[in-house]
Amino acid sequence: MAGIGRPDGENVRAQLIDEAVARAVEDGGGVSATVRLAQAMVDEVRRRVADGANPEALKTGLDRAVEAITGELGAVAESVTTKEQLAAVATTTLLRRPPGRPTDPPPDPDAAVRLGDLIAEAIDKVGVDGAITVTENNDAGHELELAEGLRFGNGLLSPYFATDPERMEAVLDHPYVLLADTALASVDDLVPLLEQVIRSSRPLLVVAEDVVGEALALLIVNKIRGVLAAVAVKVPGQGLRRAAILQDLAILTDGLQIGAVRHAELDQLGQARQAIVGREHTTIVDGSGDPGMISARVREIRSELERPLLDRERVNLEKRLAGLIDGVAVIKVGALTDYEVNEQRSGIEEAVRAVRAAVREGVVQGDAAALLQVGDAAIGRLSLTGDEVAGADAVRVAISALDPTSGCSGVIAPGIVPVGAISSELRNAASVAGTILEAGGLLLTDWSPPKE
Repeated sequence: MAGIGRPDGENVRAQLIDEAVARAVEDGGGVSATVRLAQAMVDEVRRRVADGANPEALKTGLDRAVEAITGELGAVAESVTTKEQLAAVATTTLLRRPPGRPTDPPPDPDAAVRLGDLIAEAIDKVGVDGAITVTENNDAGHELELAEGLRFGNGLLSPYFATDPERMEAVLDHPYVLLADTALASVDDLVPLLEQVIRSSRPLLVVAEDVVGEALALLIVNKIRGVLAAVAVKVPGQGLRRAAILQDLAILTDGLQIGAVRHAELDQLGQARQAIVGREHTTIVDGSGDPGMISARVREIRSELERPLLDRERVNLEKRLAGLIDGVAVIKVGALTDYEVNEQRSGIEEAVRAVRAAVREGVVQGDAAALLQVGDAAIGRLSLTGDEVAGADAVRVAISALDPTSGCSGVIAPGIVPVGAISSELRNAASVAGTILEAGGLLLTDWSPPKE
């Protein structure tokens, strides 16, 4: 009888590094820098433990060194204020992105510069927190289109609504938009309207106070069976704010706020060219609303902003105003295959996240160069004792292994990188070493599972 199997230590360490890389990339960090930092820290702490160091003290020193360095990075960061800086951050991010497949060529610097400029143009038009979507272009090149639209802060009510499960996103072309100012729970609430929508052969976006129970199950089942492409989302906010957002959507899409959904007709629903629903946001592109009505709504919100308001009320009104006047930037990606479209799209979305992080937190010149610049000084100011010193040294050793003259997948010099991206690289790499120190035994040694 075989003994209880345990995972191979080397495989677990590799998996931890993969997870750290994924988290760092989400924050705009680089793959190669995160891998090098993590591997160097892991090798160093394993060597220190083998020499008799205390794992708990090592982890304390490691964590304190990382926090000291990330704090120092924030102090030396430069603000991002110009369109040229936005483009530089976007370009650097695109060049730091590794190929999707081993056989793919490295990033093309000229193409990255052109796409970086396009991303900067999009952000300049709609604002750093504005709605930016990426779609396929029928032509070969990349294009930027500014469209009427609105993004709000709630996403998919169920993962089953996703039309792209890998991206956890649903895209509806030419949908009807149901704007319900009540919660939907009963099948009877929806069936009459759904039958009308199904006959129209168009998708349906349900925006409601909530969708629960039988009503939610009905939409999911019909989506899975291919009967109706439907997506449900909740209106953000509470009370008067929720009602105001629903009214904004009604004006934008030329629909009505509906209370008794079971009696609704198709001509009461809003319409749009496209709806894109992700995990956390919903974007409606080119609603069918009357431009004059939208302009009147904008004037109404501006009038409200002129009266005395609480800070929270002012922020909410400013967000609604920006949503109505800034519109949506649509970056159209030209590529030959679906794979290329998806790769370009993922790269653009990573670059947009990086630019937003850069505006919030500032930038430094290159991840390796920045870490080498501040690392020794930041660690040197710490008061550490015993094996804590060795833990901090593990961070110092890892940083010293980086090449300050590279960073963009070996293509060009590192460029400017968001502080948040570099901090994420360092923190996530350190989390691998920290997890290994906490786990001890298996992960600090080379262990193979017993044979049957």
